[in-house]
Amino acid sequence: MAEPSNEATEDLLKKLDAALRRADLLERRVAAWERELASVRTELTDFAARAPAARAESDRWHQLEARLGRLEVRSLQAQARRALESAPAAGPVRPRVPRSSDEEDDVCALVFARWEPLEAKPGEKVTLRVKSDGYEEGDVVEFHISELGSDAAALVLKQEIDRADPSEVTVTWTPPRPDAGSERAFTYVARGRGREARSPVLRVLA
Repeated sequence: MAEPSNEATEDLLKKLDAALRRADLLERRVAAWERELASVRTELTDFAARAPAARAESDRWHQLEARLGRLEVRSLQAQARRALESAPAAGPVRPRVPRSSDEEDDVCALVFARWEPLEAKPGEKVTLRVKSDGYEEGDVVEFHISELGSDAAALVLKQEIDRADPSEVTVTWTPPRPDAGSERAFTYVARGRGREARSPVLRVLA
């Protein structure tokens, strides 16, 4: 069997270098998000007092995201290293440590979407918040607001990111007033670059 050409070997090594750099970036992101999740435990504790079911669901998804991220990183690193070990020798390869600013991929995330406050009075403004990572200046995050029990189309609020890689994206909104003696309930989905996060329920009390 013919030996691979120098060009083929060089191309393979470049691809392996890119794979290892992506794996390193993913590993850094996973570690950063695990630290971020640990830091918001106090917020989740307060949130759980008013919405225990929503907290359980949020925690479940956070843990799943972290586990999937770790599995993806380990799998990618193992494949790249096996391929690198079996490649023809062409001198040492030193994968460079990438900066997030020069990585052209979709390694980004939206998690922990929430309202502040969770209960609002007629005419009171509320804030829609979502934790974010990996987004760049000029990216747009859309907040799709829907009313429970209504067939009306979702209201879409857009927020353009004005700085690279923000840790949180927010918009404000004034919910419509409920009829006297009743209440209305809303949820939203935050979306951006193929990622999304769903909020708990906002109650607007008459």
